[in-house]
Amino acid sequence: NQDPYINVGAVLRVTPIKDVKTMISAFALAKNKEPRLKLWIMGSMEEAEDYAEECRAMVRDMDIKDVEFTGIIDVKEYIGRMDFLILTSISEGQPLSILEGFAARKPYIATNVGNCKGLIEGERDNYGPAGYVVPVMGVSEIARAILKLAEDEKTRKRMGQAGYQRAVKAYDESAVFGTYYNLYQKLTGSGEV
Repeated sequence: NQDPYINVGAVLRVTPIKDVKTMISAFALAKNKEPRLKLWIMGSMEEAEDYAEECRAMVRDMDIKDVEFTGIIDVKEYIGRMDFLILTSISEGQPLSILEGFAARKPYIATNVGNCKGLIEGERDNYGPAGYVVPVMGVSEIARAILKLAEDEKTRKRMGQAGYQRAVKAYDESAVFGTYYNLYQKLTGSGEV
């Protein structure tokens, strides 16, 4: 049962700092060239309700097909169906969602904020890139990265594997990180960051 879509997942709270509007614009550009693309925006719509509604309205007004706002879901149930993941934040610290995506062997497109570049390109390992780093609010660059991953399954697999190795190493090397991560999971009762 072959999924007709190329599924792009965004695990995030729908808030201005995550710059979901840039993501939607870039997705719309890419979708014009590759109609099989589908965007899954997975996370809370409650935190910035006006912004979330603006994002929904944008999808409607621009008549962009195949954008799903799932609200809060169990990401683990969805992440396996994704071909790759995306984060277009204008600010991040250490984005756990990237490591979670890597743990599921998914490559990532992320803006060059916080430690995204280090996670995707690697800092002290030879695993190779696990996705593409794109400029903040760089709609056309983000669209190009989406199309690159959409059209090349071999690259997706290779980058997903690089991310997986990097995540395993990060979890292994950092007992502290693991402890925080487990505590975080307990406190939030979810995998959503």
